[in-house]
Amino acid sequence: MTLFQALYGRHPPSIASYTMNSSSVAVVDDLLRQHKKILATTKYYLSRVRLHMKQDADSRRTHCFFVADDWVLLRLQPYRQLMVHRRSSIKLSRHFYGPFRIVKHIGQIAYKLALPIGSHVHPIFHFSLLQPFDGDPPFVIDLLPFDV
Repeated sequence: MTLFQALYGRHPPSIASYTMNSSSVAVVDDLLRQHKKILATTKYYLSRVRLHMKQDADSRRTHCFFVADDWVLLRLQPYRQLMVHRRSSIKLSRHFYGPFRIVKHIGQIAYKLALPIGSHVHPIFHFSLLQPFDGDPPFVIDLLPFDV
């Protein structure tokens, strides 16, 4: 099913191919020539707009790939994950915790982290919640905050 069929509930009108001077009426020849020219121009501009929109959308996408045994910082969303840590001032709380070691790559955009045993968080995270850690791996891993 095409988009036209989904939108209008019928097949799109067929556009017959035109060969030059195939009609005996000159006005019909001119109309068909104009129609062919408009159709070609429309296709050209639609392809340009499609390419421009793709480039614009791709310019805001960042792909940060990690491999196993990399060290990353984990972003916790303070407004949603109150079960992890409850502070008196949410705005002033830390946004990144860690560093944590990546155990393995799951799918195309998810990673499993080696979290501390006492954390109440699922160990698989989307790559947008991870920040690369620059520096030497720590001897003591920063624990995730949780209420005791």
